[in-house]
Amino acid sequence: MSSFEIFCTKCKLNKPTLTVYPGTKIVRAKCNTPGCGNEDNLNHAEPADVFVMPFGKYKGETIAEIVASDPNYAEWAADNIENEKIRARFQEALR
Repeated sequence: MSSFEIFCTKCKLNKPTLTVYPGTKIVRAKCNTPGCGNEDNLNHAEPADVFVMPFGKYKGETIAEIVASDPNYAEWAADNIENEKIRARFQEALR
């Protein structure tokens, strides 16, 4: 298991509450800083073997799993996914 740091990009603190959804690999983080409550702009410094796709045909799979099982999709995602953070993760995984 990889370790990684999660911090809130809104208030810059690194103590969010983590929620793991049963039966999935999906982890959501919500900042527990009083008055912040940020959930949308959390920065996940997760490596490709930990980061889980939140949407699409590979929803629930890690980027490393996607690269191994469907490298053509991974190359497409590295060039075309609109979310720049996810696109960058695919680019990093393909290096």
